[in-house]
Amino acid sequence: QNGSLDREEFRILMTILCSQITSRVFVQLSVALMIVPLISNYVVDCIKSIMTYMGMVLKEIDDKEVVSEFLVGLLEYFWDLAKLLTPPILQRFVLSIYENLEIDTMPLTFISCLLGCMIVPWLLYKCD
Repeated sequence: QNGSLDREEFRILMTILCSQITSRVFVQLSVALMIVPLISNYVVDCIKSIMTYMGMVLKEIDDKEVVSEFLVGLLEYFWDLAKLLTPPILQRFVLSIYENLEIDTMPLTFISCLLGCMIVPWLLYKCD
């Protein structure tokens, strides 16, 4: 009532306030270290399965390889266009990163980062 806290009131108040912080830290660490990698791995596996299935369907449909040649030509066109529009210093920077990159882990890393940026804040919001 007088605007000040004694030791016991301060201890009770800090216990209440710190319990919320502890639960937030626990949720953030558990989601970031356990749930996001599991979901990311599942998403990458699903994408690989879909791509494999689409490859089989494309092979079945495209017996004369007309569609696949068109798609390869389209990808080469966009690649050349991107190289034309990108400044040389940025091209050298990207190539230096690309030379030291593990291509096999790139999809999992990208999806983990994306899901981590979406799921962790959402769960912290829901936790509050």
